[in-house]
Amino acid sequence: MSIIFSRPPLLSLFKNLCCLLRNPLFASLLALLMISNSYAAAPKLLIAGYMANPSGSDSPYEYIQLLALENIDFSVTPYAVIFTNNGTAKSSGWIAGAGLTYGFNITSGAIQAGEFAYVGGAGKLINGSGSTDISGAKWLRSIETASSVGDGFGNAKAGGVLGNGGTNADGFAVFDMDISNITASTIPVDAVFFGAAVGTAKPASGGYTLPTNDHYDSAQGTFGNGTNTYLFPVPKSGYFVKLLGNYNQVTTTWTTPRSSTEQSIGNTAALSELNPDLQIDFAPTLPNVLPQNITAFNPPSSATYGDKVINLTATGGGSNNPLIFASSTPEICSVADASLKILAAGDCKISVNQAGNTSYEAAPELSKTILVHKKSISAKIDNKSRAFGEANPIFTISYTGLIEGNIETPPSFNSSANASSPVGNYLINCDNSSSSAKNYVIETCENGVLSVGKISPVISLSQTANYVIFGNALTVKFTVTGAPTGEITVSDGVMSCHASLAVGMCNLIPSSSGVKILTATYVGDSNYSAASQTQELKVTQVIFSRDNLTLTEGASDSYSIKLATQPAENITLSIIQNSQITSNPTSLLFTPTNWNTPQTVKLSAVD
Repeated sequence: MSIIFSRPPLLSLFKNLCCLLRNPLFASLLALLMISNSYAAAPKLLIAGYMANPSGSDSPYEYIQLLALENIDFSVTPYAVIFTNNGTAKSSGWIAGAGLTYGFNITSGAIQAGEFAYVGGAGKLINGSGSTDISGAKWLRSIETASSVGDGFGNAKAGGVLGNGGTNADGFAVFDMDISNITASTIPVDAVFFGAAVGTAKPASGGYTLPTNDHYDSAQGTFGNGTNTYLFPVPKSGYFVKLLGNYNQVTTTWTTPRSSTEQSIGNTAALSELNPDLQIDFAPTLPNVLPQNITAFNPPSSATYGDKVINLTATGGGSNNPLIFASSTPEICSVADASLKILAAGDCKISVNQAGNTSYEAAPELSKTILVHKKSISAKIDNKSRAFGEANPIFTISYTGLIEGNIETPPSFNSSANASSPVGNYLINCDNSSSSAKNYVIETCENGVLSVGKISPVISLSQTANYVIFGNALTVKFTVTGAPTGEITVSDGVMSCHASLAVGMCNLIPSSSGVKILTATYVGDSNYSAASQTQELKVTQVIFSRDNLTLTEGASDSYSIKLATQPAENITLSIIQNSQITSNPTSLLFTPTNWNTPQTVKLSAVD
């Protein structure tokens, strides 16, 4: 007979798994099942049969048959099997060694769920010497028990290392660990005893620890205590004992406890006659979800504000899902797809994730911190200029390397120049000691220059008359804005006069009659630049009827006067008198209409 597997079809399971997982109750139950069972606390190897009494000499032909409930890699999870050959058991139980117990340590190879294999003597014959060779079966561990000691403990014995039962029970146990880690109190994952009575297999104290399985309860103590007395029959010589029963892997319980049947094994029996008769209700096989990891995520450890976009790269796992890059410091840096943009100085914290799928778990998140340094820039105080006497302009500063944003606390600046400072160049000093900025470091700050230039004064002219008689002197008055020093020169192009600014006037005798342009010129000083101003002056020539006039005391005489050219406006001529001569009239009025009509003036000498 062969083992009977009871397992829901995986195709049906997967078709319904997606919908079932949407049901909160099912999801909770599934989580509870996986947490409470997860098949870790349940046996992964069960005892399915044994050859305890082969024909002829027992060593090295004794063996047991094991059935795997899950895939096991023994290089990762070692197992051990221990045979007993009881005289009088010891308190140390399974690890007593010597002639009582014999160990087999399984540390290599692998077995798949539903597969059965063998542990025992190196003879690997189905029923002792001269029988069918079964070395082609899966053997997890075999030892030449007639001449070699066991793994960890147990003496070699030609008569066999597994007892044949009788009035003192014998048995074997399976442990899910390396044999070197087993102690007197270690609980096996499965155990079977056979014989006619417990007998000396139960020592006064201690003894063989037992799992909780179909016939034993670890809470009852060691073998022979409480209800832990179940025995399979004494095996007959040349018979393979098959164990029958029903084990539910989902509930990790025996729905039908194991019983035994003896299979007579002839010397020519086929290996297939050993096929186990256990019925296993296997748990549904969940998809084998593998871990995945993200590697080669190596962004730069540092950057500088103003750097170009940084392209993020990494190598994803087997799910082939896209890598998701993100920033947890959006005020410092932002991520779009795989492009990292620096926004400010500080710690830029970024991460990368990769989702899983039906074959791969989600990859563990990787995170990195990029230290973003402030950008180094330079500053310079802008050069300024103004005229002498003016207030200083507003000083400004320019930066080289500035990208965007402001300098929160810029350098301070000052100059020794004020409104009264003379013409010249003055430093605008830069003080960078207290400057600060969120994203910048001002490495240098260059001083500026304030140029104080000369002021251009404004000359104002005035004169005693718009017309002057040729040959007479004209008083020209002048003023200059500001407080310059020096003198003014007034000229009609030929004749000139000059006087200091403090005097403010000079007398000019025109060089000829007609319309003259008077030009007042200021040559400037250390703080004031040169300036000039012009003004029109009309010079009229007077025609006398007589060139000379001689008077004696008490006498009178007369002469006439007219203008040589027509004036544009009325001109009044005053006749000069003194204590010796009087005039009648004392003034003459010439108009644009009577300008060439002679007017008579009578002069009288005082008697």
